[in-house]
Amino acid sequence: MARWLAGLVISVSLLGGSAPSAAGQSTPPPGFAAVQLADSQHGWVAGAGGIWATADGGARWHQQVVAPAQHYQLAALDAQHVWATADGDLLRTRDGGHHWERAAVAQGTVRQLSAVAPETVYALVAASPTGLGDHLLATTDGGAHWRAGALPRPAQALCFESATRGWLSDGAAVWRTDDGGASWTVVWASPAAEAAAGPLGPGFTAALACTDNGVVWALFEVPGGMSQVGWALYRTADAGATWSPLAAAAQFFPQTGAPHTQGGWNRVGLAAVDQTTAYLIGVCSACCLPGERELGTVVLARSDATGADWEVLPPLPDLSGPAALATLPRASFAGSDHGWLVAAGAGSRLWATRDGGHTWEVRAP
Repeated sequence: MARWLAGLVISVSLLGGSAPSAAGQSTPPPGFAAVQLADSQHGWVAGAGGIWATADGGARWHQQVVAPAQHYQLAALDAQHVWATADGDLLRTRDGGHHWERAAVAQGTVRQLSAVAPETVYALVAASPTGLGDHLLATTDGGAHWRAGALPRPAQALCFESATRGWLSDGAAVWRTDDGGASWTVVWASPAAEAAAGPLGPGFTAALACTDNGVVWALFEVPGGMSQVGWALYRTADAGATWSPLAAAAQFFPQTGAPHTQGGWNRVGLAAVDQTTAYLIGVCSACCLPGERELGTVVLARSDATGADWEVLPPLPDLSGPAALATLPRASFAGSDHGWLVAAGAGSRLWATRDGGHTWEVRAP
């Protein structure tokens, strides 16, 4: 059982003071590993030794937290209320980051963070280094009290759309809770998992993003061939009763009937915007930027609610080779046009778009 410290609130010093740290960690990660936009002007990046923030669209940045952690998560409800994790520390701010507090300490790494209200947050905690979360940590009063509960299965993805309704997946199925995680019900199974008809091996993964009114985006990944993965993007608009395939890779089996097929990616991630728009982040190890020979690029693709409007965007500039291949980049969008992307292998750089990913500007907080 994951352990936690109820009611523990410790000030997190700004740059220059003492900082939360992970036991045994002395070397910060190479670059930014998490990014979160609250709106087109306010955003945060984390990694490389802490958390940075901007209030003017990225023109100026300030380091708000020093934390030599390996794993970060960010969740912003608005420009003032932000939750973050640095390995096992759960942090929060009520004033846009001028003051941060340590709201809880979980024994293990926080794999997923889902905030649904200024005082309500859920965290998927992994007690072992398997990459799967096996416990749920939750507070509905801003961290004054916490509860820890077991999950139906070790999970890879978690998201809550309200204080009571949430979703999780282990790469094979999607569960839903309507009572804040006290109980879970299977609402859908991945066609690839059903076709496997047996224990799933490595390579079966899932990512979830939920919005309001029972709308959930689900990205499933399965083992592929020739350094490529099979993946399929689904969406439900009725709280999981029915799921529609929007796009899929040629190596996802069985065939989904999705209106669009895209191949050539060896890693893929999900960045949903709202009920009608979602982006996929694709890493291609055999591709190169125009005029270059270095292999490894990152592209984004955008889907609407039906999959009919599917668009593969140009590769990101100045992001190729080992920097693009080291880790799966992370992206966050404030509306369908304004987005940021970070790649841990690319160091302390950030890519920003104002036109839905058609063009990007490289910034260095």
